[in-house]
Amino acid sequence: MGEKWAHAPVYCALAQVRHNPVWQLVDYVPKIQDALRQIGYSDARTDVNSLVHLPIPSSEPGAPLAPPRIEQVARLICADRDRTHVCVVNPDRFTYCTTEYETFETFRNDFLAGLAVVEAALKLEYVDQVSVRYLDAVVPPNGEAGLSEYLVPQVMGLTPHITDRVTIQRAECLIQFQTEQRVEVIARTRIQAGPVALPPDLQPISIKVADRFGAINAVHAVLDTDALYRERQSFDTETLRTQMRKLRDAVGIAFDATVTPAALAAWRK
Repeated sequence: MGEKWAHAPVYCALAQVRHNPVWQLVDYVPKIQDALRQIGYSDARTDVNSLVHLPIPSSEPGAPLAPPRIEQVARLICADRDRTHVCVVNPDRFTYCTTEYETFETFRNDFLAGLAVVEAALKLEYVDQVSVRYLDAVVPPNGEAGLSEYLVPQVMGLTPHITDRVTIQRAECLIQFQTEQRVEVIARTRIQAGPVALPPDLQPISIKVADRFGAINAVHAVLDTDALYRERQSFDTETLRTQMRKLRDAVGIAFDATVTPAALAAWRK
């Protein structure tokens, strides 16, 4: 797990904890922003995140449906100078995101360092959920035809059978499972045409994709894997450190089942 690959396919990685809410986050923003600045996150801004709350339908026949309620929640976004490492502070969660992934240990340490700043300011009591998300770009050197050499047939769908007659626009395979450690995993494999880009839900944080991925504009595959652990627990850094290892191992189960030995060899060398 600690090995740094020469051509790793990870183009974005995230870690997140959901914690007890602090609705007066705005009162703590200056302190948090200054502490994050001192560890390298000098590009700071605040924005408003819109949350849509859908109404619960009435049990009475013919009762009108209430309109959805939209809640505006302020958050703090702090990035490093190159905008390749970003910390996002919400009232009820902390997220760390990077597009310059090296090793799991480095990724975990950077996440916990940012979280320590938030915890010191907010005095967090508990955590409800901890999760990681990996986005891998599968871009074989010989183009679209090489995808079948890098991905197992089970996630390719109809793609190998029709590429001689069409250009693939989008194909997707999804699997959801739970490990013995009660880690929930959702793994998506998307084959798509166009540039390697961040999913829409990540674009508002304005993190910069590495140049070697940003220059790609062709048919490729994206492995989008979420692993999460849900349980209310007291805030404890060492417990989170251990759980993140279990989450990374769970991501590895999906990753290893999706790619071929040829792909692993190409990425490692």
